[in-house]
Amino acid sequence: MDLSKWKKIEERPVYEGYQKIYVKKFEMPDGKIGEFEVRKSKDSIGILAITKDNHVIIAREFRVGVEKVLDELPTGIMDGKEEPIEAAKRELLEETGYTGEFEFVTKFPRSPYVTGYTYCFVAKNCVKIKEPENGDKEYIEVVLKPLEQFRKELRQPNNTMVLTAYLGLDYLGLL
Repeated sequence: MDLSKWKKIEERPVYEGYQKIYVKKFEMPDGKIGEFEVRKSKDSIGILAITKDNHVIIAREFRVGVEKVLDELPTGIMDGKEEPIEAAKRELLEETGYTGEFEFVTKFPRSPYVTGYTYCFVAKNCVKIKEPENGDKEYIEVVLKPLEQFRKELRQPNNTMVLTAYLGLDYLGLL
């Protein structure tokens, strides 16, 4: 089977609010027609941020999809033509009040059913320079976790952005 034989037939919006949901219709390699719901999204960034004393900076917040509080790495959507490194610096500062020495790790597809990519960064030697910005549907508790505790908790169900964490830890030689 030739996986390059996918042919897009149609794409139409079904909902456009905070989220934009489209249906894409494809002719698949076997000749059958399939419809797929896709969330259109801008690119995003994810940051593994570590303080000078080896604590990982966590953004703890309530997530409406799973209806519970999750521990996450600082993340966000890129604004317009914003460069990924600038988005990473802005998001870390807005969500946590921290800044640091940023390094680009890689980018990866956000999800099989979401357009856009996530740009993965590490921020080393982070220091707090202001209070985080809460509001606008985002209420975050900043938590500092010792690196070893963070590594152990990556397998727990209250942690998202495992891929960013893994890629960042690998990049830093901390796996």
